[in-house]
Amino acid sequence: MRSGRWLRTATPLRDGRVFIAGGYLQDAVHWDVLSATELYDPGIGKFAPAGSMGEGRSGHTATLLNDGRVLIVGGSGVGYPMGEGPTSAVLYQP
Repeated sequence: MRSGRWLRTATPLRDGRVFIAGGYLQDAVHWDVLSATELYDPGIGKFAPAGSMGEGRSGHTATLLNDGRVLIVGGSGVGYPMGEGPTSAVLYQP
Protein backbone atom coordinates (compact mmCIF):
# COMPACT_ATOMS: atom_id res chain seq x y z
CA MET A 1 0.00 0.00 0.00
CA ARG A 2 1.35 3.42 -0.89
CA SER A 3 0.13 4.91 2.42
CA GLY A 4 -0.72 3.11 5.65
CA ARG A 5 -4.36 3.83 6.48
CA TRP A 6 -6.70 3.58 9.45
CA LEU A 7 -10.51 3.70 9.12
CA ARG A 8 -10.35 3.26 5.34
CA THR A 9 -12.65 1.15 3.19
CA ALA A 10 -11.63 -1.85 1.08
CA THR A 11 -14.27 -2.84 -1.48
CA PRO A 12 -13.87 -6.02 -3.55
CA LEU A 13 -14.60 -5.34 -7.23
CA ARG A 14 -16.11 -7.78 -9.73
CA ASP A 15 -12.79 -8.25 -11.54
CA GLY A 16 -11.07 -9.45 -8.33
CA ARG A 17 -9.22 -6.22 -7.51
CA VAL A 18 -9.88 -4.34 -4.27
CA PHE A 19 -10.71 -0.61 -4.24
CA ILE A 20 -9.23 1.14 -1.17
CA ALA A 21 -10.48 4.63 -0.31
CA GLY A 22 -9.53 7.31 2.18
CA GLY A 23 -8.74 6.71 5.82
CA TYR A 24 -6.16 8.52 7.87
CA LEU A 25 -2.49 8.12 8.52
CA GLN A 26 -0.75 8.94 11.74
CA ASP A 27 2.81 8.88 12.91
CA ALA A 28 4.52 10.19 16.04
CA VAL A 29 4.48 13.75 14.69
CA HIS A 30 1.31 14.37 12.65
CA TRP A 31 -1.86 12.88 11.16
CA ASP A 32 -3.81 13.48 7.97
CA VAL A 33 -7.14 12.40 6.48
CA LEU A 34 -6.56 11.01 2.99
CA SER A 35 -8.47 11.70 -0.21
CA ALA A 36 -6.34 9.26 -2.20
CA THR A 37 -7.65 5.93 -3.47
CA GLU A 38 -5.78 2.80 -4.53
CA LEU A 39 -6.44 -0.46 -6.30
CA TYR A 40 -4.96 -3.68 -5.01
CA ASP A 41 -4.54 -6.52 -7.50
CA PRO A 42 -4.15 -9.80 -5.55
CA GLY A 43 -3.19 -11.60 -8.78
CA ILE A 44 0.12 -9.73 -8.90
CA GLY A 45 0.25 -8.56 -5.28
CA LYS A 46 0.60 -4.85 -6.15
CA PHE A 47 -1.10 -1.56 -5.34
CA ALA A 48 -1.71 1.23 -7.88
CA PRO A 49 -3.08 4.77 -7.43
CA ALA A 50 -6.73 5.12 -8.47
CA GLY A 51 -7.30 8.89 -8.17
CA SER A 52 -8.63 11.26 -5.55
CA MET A 53 -12.02 11.60 -3.90
CA GLY A 54 -11.44 15.37 -3.87
CA GLU A 55 -11.94 15.55 -0.12
CA GLY A 56 -10.32 13.51 2.64
CA ARG A 57 -12.55 10.97 4.38
CA SER A 58 -12.12 8.42 7.14
CA GLY A 59 -14.75 6.22 8.75
CA HIS A 60 -16.91 6.49 5.60
CA THR A 61 -18.82 3.76 3.76
CA ALA A 62 -18.10 2.38 0.29
CA THR A 63 -20.77 0.26 -1.40
CA LEU A 64 -20.38 -1.74 -4.60
CA LEU A 65 -23.38 -0.93 -6.81
CA ASN A 66 -25.03 -3.34 -9.26
CA ASP A 67 -23.44 -1.52 -12.22
CA GLY A 68 -19.91 -2.04 -10.80
CA ARG A 69 -19.36 1.51 -9.53
CA VAL A 70 -18.52 2.21 -5.88
CA LEU A 71 -20.57 4.78 -3.92
CA ILE A 72 -18.60 6.51 -1.15
CA VAL A 73 -20.49 8.55 1.48
CA GLY A 74 -20.12 9.93 4.98
CA GLY A 75 -17.10 9.83 7.20
CA SER A 76 -15.11 12.64 8.70
CA GLY A 77 -12.44 14.91 7.29
CA VAL A 78 -9.98 17.61 8.22
CA GLY A 79 -11.54 20.80 9.57
CA TYR A 80 -14.92 19.34 10.57
CA PRO A 81 -16.09 19.59 14.18
CA MET A 82 -16.48 16.24 15.94
CA GLY A 83 -19.57 14.42 14.68
CA GLU A 84 -19.70 16.29 11.37
CA GLY A 85 -18.16 15.41 8.06
CA PRO A 86 -18.35 15.77 4.29
CA THR A 87 -21.87 16.20 2.91
CA SER A 88 -20.91 15.12 -0.60
CA ALA A 89 -20.81 11.66 -2.13
CA VAL A 90 -18.30 10.17 -4.57
CA LEU A 91 -18.91 7.63 -7.34
CA TYR A 92 -15.87 5.63 -8.43
CA GLN A 93 -15.96 3.99 -11.87
CA PRO A 94 -13.36 1.20 -12.15
